[in-house]
Amino acid sequence: MTPLPEVEAATAARPTFLRIVSGAGLLTTARVIGDLASAILFIVISRAFGVEGIGHYAYAFAIAQIAHLVVNFGLIDYGMREYASAPVPERGRILANALGIQTALLAVVAAGLWLYLLVTQAEPAAATIVWLLTAYLVLFHFALMLFIPPITAQQMLGPALAELVFRVGGTLVAVGLVAFFGAGMAASLAALPIAAVLMLVTAIAIARRFEARIGLRLDRPLAPAMLRATTTFAGSSLIDGLLAKVGLILLTFLQGTGAAGIFATGLKLLDLGMAPLLFLGIAVFPRLASSFGKDDADLVHIAEQFIRLSLMLGALVLWGMVFVVPPVLPLLLGAEFTAAAPAVQLMGVVAMLTALDLAAARLLWSLRLQGHRLRIQTIGVAANVTANLLLIPWLGVMGAIIAAIVTLSLMLGLASKLLRERLPAAFWPKLGRACLWPAAAGAVVGGLVTLGELSPWLGGPLTLGAFVATSLVSGLFGREQLEGLTRGPAIP
Repeated sequence: MTPLPEVEAATAARPTFLRIVSGAGLLTTARVIGDLASAILFIVISRAFGVEGIGHYAYAFAIAQIAHLVVNFGLIDYGMREYASAPVPERGRILANALGIQTALLAVVAAGLWLYLLVTQAEPAAATIVWLLTAYLVLFHFALMLFIPPITAQQMLGPALAELVFRVGGTLVAVGLVAFFGAGMAASLAALPIAAVLMLVTAIAIARRFEARIGLRLDRPLAPAMLRATTTFAGSSLIDGLLAKVGLILLTFLQGTGAAGIFATGLKLLDLGMAPLLFLGIAVFPRLASSFGKDDADLVHIAEQFIRLSLMLGALVLWGMVFVVPPVLPLLLGAEFTAAAPAVQLMGVVAMLTALDLAAARLLWSLRLQGHRLRIQTIGVAANVTANLLLIPWLGVMGAIIAAIVTLSLMLGLASKLLRERLPAAFWPKLGRACLWPAAAGAVVGGLVTLGELSPWLGGPLTLGAFVATSLVSGLFGREQLEGLTRGPAIP
């Protein structure tokens, strides 16, 4: 435990949890607007170039995403944790080595991509699109790496504005070139890597405010040790993607594309709902990592606020998917999606569990338990495949969703056991009671509303009111928690 005077000084210098939350909000806003711009580009390309054109675009984007994953190799998550927890004089060296490793991986990926396009005898136009989108994603990734210093310092306005201006701006330029000037696909998509170059230059300028020298290094033995350590993070990222797609893939083979379409709709809504939680985890991660082993009081304080807010946001997404989305879905996507309402409602439970799983992942990584996290995910994949194979032939789409619920519940159980062993015993009883009663009240009232077949416009407010009222009574959210957002941990 850090001596009392040092704890007080460190706490006084650290941003409040409210500052972390506001930073996560900035990042979320920029990313959601960027995703909306990308959706507009997808629509414009489909209208201008037809099914064949959108097929070329989707194929090229899939190849580019694979290349991006290899270049990333878990180094954003690993680099952020190591940068935040290292002494200030060592941070620049860690960032430079992470960038050096990724540059070396980029050379390998470029050679592999060139060989793949050669072997598959890709047409020049198709190969050009693959190269353009790969350059865009990789350059965008390097910009995100350079945002590690400002995010660690909880200075997130610059990264958010850079993503908003260059990602959204580049995408809208591509949209305009297609929609208003009739440009070809390759010529239009060239706007994306150009915008990514500008974002990278801006990211370097922002990073230099926190690190005087930004460069590439491959030090011995630091770089090889970092590369070995990041394999766990890279494996976690790959398994995360696999877990999200197992149900969709098996549904397609066992039940057909119609069932897969309903499940995919729920997954898309889940992705949208999880955006704030994803960026909350990114924003809080450096603080958790820097407190581990140095300031137990701050670690416990931030972890408690993080779990509380994750539960509340997850509950809000669950409520929206149960009561708000079903009546709106047919208006947005067509009358045929009315039948998807029960699946979307059940997918809300997956959203709630996913919110807690995202929080558990960040906590395990912060506590240097990334190997345990990977093992939990591996068990989750095996359980998910087994449950899907058993339940899909019997229950169809609902079976795939239930399989996801079972899998996430198992993973959360294993993670919570590890976290209970590492965090103070006094941390859990109060937090458990605060979370349990609102969850139970929301579930009971929601169940009664469903059984009584009340209108969603009546059942929704009743369920939300029960959750909020119980949250205030149980202490999940109230005056003490509001004060906790604007102050540091209590000093024992």
